[in-house]
Amino acid sequence: MPSEIASDYFPEDILEFLSTLHQAGVNFVIVGGEAVIFHGHARLTGDIDIFYEFSDENNRRLFQALSIFWGGNIPGIRSKDDFSPGEILQFGVPPQRVDLLNEIDGVSFAEVWESKIATTITVPGAPFEIHMMGMDALLKNKRASGRPKDIQDVKFFELEK
Repeated sequence: MPSEIASDYFPEDILEFLSTLHQAGVNFVIVGGEAVIFHGHARLTGDIDIFYEFSDENNRRLFQALSIFWGGNIPGIRSKDDFSPGEILQFGVPPQRVDLLNEIDGVSFAEVWESKIATTITVPGAPFEIHMMGMDALLKNKRASGRPKDIQDVKFFELEK
């Protein structure tokens, strides 16, 4: 697992979005396909899944970050109170879609946050830290989800052991 990710790994708008979340102090962890790739299984994904802590304070920070990113006009959101438990917010289109999730199968945010892996995106002059889902939580999530592509991910990592 890399301790650093080159700035050209993510498309420019995704990189800017992640930087904005970081600067606003949002508690988030990258999960899903990007976490699978981070752990060494090279496969395609059509989005970046961002699991965020659902709390009043974090929702305020997330709203602030979205407001900055969208120039004050967030599609479909007027305030931090518009966030709902279990809701998936999607912005963009594959392969550069962002999915914001506050619930995922099989694991809580606290569990994912506790086992997260910190890595640095090496943006020239302004590197910043992001968090990737740890392997144990990733496997637990993929098993609980049960979708065919998730089961394939689990099988890949089990064969790698």
